[in-house]
Amino acid sequence: MFGPRRPRDLSPRPHPQAIRPQPQGRTPPARRRQARPRAPHLPQTRPPEPPRAPERRPRSEAVIIRAMRLSVQLYTVRDALAQDYVGTLKKLRDIGLEYVEGAGNYGGGTAEEGKKILDDLGLKASGSHVGIDALQKDLDTVIHTHKTLECPFVIIPYLGADDRDYAKLAATVTPIGTRLKAEGLTLCYHNHDFEFVEVDGTTGLDLLYQKTNPNLLQAELDLAWVQIGGQDPAAYVRKYATRTPLVHLKDFDPNATPRWRPGGQGIVDWDACLAACNEANVQFGAIELDESPGDPIDAVRQSFEFFKGKGLS
Repeated sequence: MFGPRRPRDLSPRPHPQAIRPQPQGRTPPARRRQARPRAPHLPQTRPPEPPRAPERRPRSEAVIIRAMRLSVQLYTVRDALAQDYVGTLKKLRDIGLEYVEGAGNYGGGTAEEGKKILDDLGLKASGSHVGIDALQKDLDTVIHTHKTLECPFVIIPYLGADDRDYAKLAATVTPIGTRLKAEGLTLCYHNHDFEFVEVDGTTGLDLLYQKTNPNLLQAELDLAWVQIGGQDPAAYVRKYATRTPLVHLKDFDPNATPRWRPGGQGIVDWDACLAACNEANVQFGAIELDESPGDPIDAVRQSFEFFKGKGLS
């Protein structure tokens, strides 16, 4: 019914007299007038078609994430990296991962050597965890390393008990974020559960973000830790949608040992979380298990297949 129109026949039609029937027994008189010259041949053109309605895609239960790409936090496979750095990265690439998130120099080489390894394997760095001490004491090296690796996000991974003064932390990270921004890099903060303890009528994480410029400090929301901290992870992604380029895709079962589980095998509501990530245009979701119930590589594979089934890649 709504298919393409049949092209109109624009070829010249015969004059009505040319097909007028002649009486029987009479020979038609010869034409005295010279035939009119034919008009020059013009290319046939199709009339413009009306605009088509947008194509409707079939509904699916999977949440289709167009922007967020899968990565893996290398802390998940730290023991394997210590034994065979390149071989372990190759296994991650063979799973289908294209991005990795660093957490320390497991390879032991220079930034240039690390970049060559990633290039040779077809991997890219989505971000890297860097302790607050290194950011304060050796920021030049941090900048050189991340620019060499083409790693856009510098992430504070954890705070010791003595560093959990969030107003003071905000003052500390602001000049660091300013310098990184000038170098084309972005400073982020990765949460655990202790940031959700009440501080001055709010949570520590909220206080930190209230006291910092979102252009200078952005969020890597660890969705499992948000939930363990008593909060709704999907709601937190929406709350900080304009400053959350990264999330950790971590699942957990509070009744299991260890509690960390591959994606889809715990209690995190992934449909809700991934919908929120889609709305917030999160750029990278890093698979992570602090501890794995079995082989960490296999746990990463299970997580990858689960999130791939949800529309990520």
